Amino acid sequence: MGYISWLRTWVDDERYVSPLEDGIDLYPIPIEQIPEYACDSTKERELVQSLLDRYNNPLKPAADPSDEDNQPPAPAPAVKMTPSIDAEFGLIARERIARHPFRYYVLLPLKRAQSLWFDTHSQYYPFQGQLFPLTDLDTDAHQQYWLPLFAALTWFYTISALIGVWVLWKSESSRRWVWLLAMLIVPRLVFLAAQEHPETRYTVEFFPLVAAAGGLALAHLTFDRVRRGAAAIISKVRTLSSDV
Repeated sequence: MGYISWLRTWVDDERYVSPLEDGIDLYPIPIEQIPEYACDSTKERELVQSLLDRYNNPLKPAADPSDEDNQPPAPAPAVKMTPSIDAEFGLIARERIARHPFRYYVLLPLKRAQSLWFDTHSQYYPFQGQLFPLTDLDTDAHQQYWLPLFAALTWFYTISALIGVWVLWKSESSRRWVWLLAMLIVPRLVFLAAQEHPETRYTVEFFPLVAAAGGLALAHLTFDRVRRGAAAIISKVRTLSSDV
């Protein structure tokens, strides 16, 4: 839990979840995978590096002289998050929170919420990946085409939904639906943004609701256009009638 607490003090994007959390006690964690902003000073980064070195290179278990079968000792694990390493990560986490409580309780959750919402949501597609940096896009998987398209769709849904919310809010009788929409989305987003694993697959449930709100916006725009067209036709008919 100490290591998880440390991750929660800086992880703000899904790209760090798989190598740094899902792979615990399975794979090594090189210091190069830790971004610079995960540490507040050179001294702190050196401490993190020393802890990761201990995790990546656990001590081999000593042979037991009382073993009657003279069996060789079990092979050492490739990596190991020991209680002592975990506790030291927890200490670093508490120090980071004490130094910058506003960053921990406000800024980081806002960054995670932004990452959760405006991700490309391309998981489980052959071209899944991160849109930025653009230089890292996999052209063999055609990420340069699909990821910008998915990002644009996310923005389209979001803007359409905001217009739909505005349409609902204009009428006092339909404002209850705005509150319902907020209660269905905001608490879950706040909860996810407070975790150290901002995985966008947990936000898929939002987008049917967002699409419904966006549909109201498109229907409103279409209705307004039809109404203006009908008004123009009626006005023209009246003008012709008066001339006759």
